[in-house]
Amino acid sequence: MGCRERDSRSGLVRIVAVAGTTQVVLDRRGDAPGRGAWLHARPSCVDRALTRRAVPRALRLQDADASQIEAALRALVAPGDDRADVHERERDETPMGTR
Repeated sequence: MGCRERDSRSGLVRIVAVAGTTQVVLDRRGDAPGRGAWLHARPSCVDRALTRRAVPRALRLQDADASQIEAALRALVAPGDDRADVHERERDETPMGTR
């Protein structure tokens, strides 16, 4: 949603709009009911999603408070958090053989 790159479920996090509210929450298991969207847990991806105003559009929250959505997304990713980048490096490395 932010960087618009495809990735596996393990490389993404899901955010969900709580039904009947404008609240956005993190769906850790990836199976919560409600309208959801996937994005990388990287500061750059979150920044791009917020800049493009992609979150309210993807979650169909036209009346949502932008500051609440931004706070929820910023809580997902600490500044300088590179867990997703480490995951990508591990995936790019050649697996070790057993012989």
